[in-house]
Amino acid sequence: MNKVSSAYLEVIRIVAATYVFIYHFSSEKIGNTQAFFVPGNRSNFWLSYNAAHFFVIVFFVLSGFLITMSASRPGLTFKTFLIARIGRLYSVIIPSLIFTYFVFAFMVYFKHAAIADIEGGDHLFIRFLVNLMFMTQSWNLCSTPPFNGPFWSVNYEFFYYLLMGSILLIKRKYKFIVFTLVALLAGLKILILFPAWLAGSLLYYCSRNKLIGAKISGVVFLVTLALIFFNMLFPGHFPFIIVKGDRLLGTNLFFSWNYRNDYIFCILVAVNIYSFFGISEVLSNFLSNRGLGKLFHSIKTVGNCTYTLYLFHVPLLFLFAFLFPYNKANTLHQLCLILSVTIAVYFIATITEWRVSFWRNFVAGLFNSNYFDYLKVKFTDVKENLFNSKG
Repeated sequence: MNKVSSAYLEVIRIVAATYVFIYHFSSEKIGNTQAFFVPGNRSNFWLSYNAAHFFVIVFFVLSGFLITMSASRPGLTFKTFLIARIGRLYSVIIPSLIFTYFVFAFMVYFKHAAIADIEGGDHLFIRFLVNLMFMTQSWNLCSTPPFNGPFWSVNYEFFYYLLMGSILLIKRKYKFIVFTLVALLAGLKILILFPAWLAGSLLYYCSRNKLIGAKISGVVFLVTLALIFFNMLFPGHFPFIIVKGDRLLGTNLFFSWNYRNDYIFCILVAVNIYSFFGISEVLSNFLSNRGLGKLFHSIKTVGNCTYTLYLFHVPLLFLFAFLFPYNKANTLHQLCLILSVTIAVYFIATITEWRVSFWRNFVAGLFNSNYFDYLKVKFTDVKENLFNSKG
């Protein structure tokens, strides 16, 4: 993948994270009261829940592409794959969880919010554990931390890593068993959005094998980009929009309620990226002598802050808005709050996702501990007994 293609993926990620950030800035509440924004002004900025949700689907497509590319490297094992993925997740999840609970304690102690008005303010210890273990969205569970709703998608991502890792990296005779166990642990609402993640995986295989010509790619790129923008601006006009809170087979789908629409949207995003790959070589040749190395580096730097932005922006908004004088009707105050969070995210990212090697070593230490060796021996004993009994 050339620099232009890589930069485009980073730009998509930056735009998606920024939109989610601004949407939450405009919509977060304490009880029934808007926390940072004047009620009714959100529509003036074309902000909507459906569009914010679609940008999370964009993350799924990008993740499916990048993780499949990573898992396809020769010599990779399921264990090393898990260490790399969990280390990447924990690099931001653990600091974000700790910080989120600090903000919760700050808000309650200084009486900026009553516990009854804070979504996710109950069963704090259990919520902490299930988020740490990526179980918060399994089946009928929906247990995001207080002041940090975006955590829901991280749990989806974790199970998608396990599912794809089991498909690509586990030996044939155990592949189906592991995949089935992971699927049963994940539950219906996580599995129902797995096709959105698989769209990114399919994008990787298609782009690796064959790209269409630059002229056709250019047309497809512009058409799909126009459709994506239309869907973001007018999400209610897209097909298969249904009532929020849809249930399937007795399961409350929560964040997966609009899966029919999500399928169409993920295809649009995947085709858009695929068509961009088709014109990227032409763009790369055109831009190669124009001294854009610093621009690509800057885009990469900002892109490396998006995971931190995604999981830190809501608690940072609450902390800064109540730590300093803030008037939600004052445009200057709003801009200062957004800028303060953005600056804070940059510095936090330098000790979270920019230091992912520390977290991967931490996870590797857990996998290599005596406890995991003990579990491995027990699993081997059970497996041998199972096959011997069949024989």
